[in-house]
Amino acid sequence: MHEDLRVCFSKGAEKFLPFGAKEYEAVEDRELIFTSGDIVQTRKWIWRQSELGKMTLDTKDVFFQLVGFDCTEDGHLKKALDTLEKLIV
Repeated sequence: MHEDLRVCFSKGAEKFLPFGAKEYEAVEDRELIFTSGDIVQTRKWIWRQSELGKMTLDTKDVFFQLVGFDCTEDGHLKKALDTLEKLIV
């Protein structure tokens, strides 16, 4: 990523490299996306991930994207974050 990651509705001019693909595809207007500049990282909310976000043996920096609506202290999102932290440490 070369610009900040943000969540927004697409304007229809962004491009997306599907997982396993070599060519970019157009993104529909008003689609909820995670984007870095005009390069979409995930689309269709987060279930459609980009080839650009794939981890390889050469990957050095990783951004874990946890998305949810239950922000309580004992909710599923917090438990997932705690589990992830333990696995990383």
